[in-house]
Amino acid sequence: MDDFSDAPESITTIKARKSMDGSLWTPRDAVVEWLRDYDKGLIKDCDALIISYRHKKEDDEHFSVTFTQSSKDNQVVIGLLEQVKIKICLA
Repeated sequence: MDDFSDAPESITTIKARKSMDGSLWTPRDAVVEWLRDYDKGLIKDCDALIISYRHKKEDDEHFSVTFTQSSKDNQVVIGLLEQVKIKICLA
């Protein structure tokens, strides 16, 4: 298993975090940032995680949305999604 606690931060990550601008993050940088914080122990008692992404379909014209989740309770996942929607709207 890889440990990302000492993974270097990209310039994109630093700029995105400072400006709090989600459009500056690359999807990979966002995932590595989460893994870095998790492996450093900054994220404690995480009992639910949702990873959702949009990608182009094989026809290269349309998009598909895919997600994966880790949670013992689907109600927790729905609540987590609702909280994220509110935070995005208030940003």
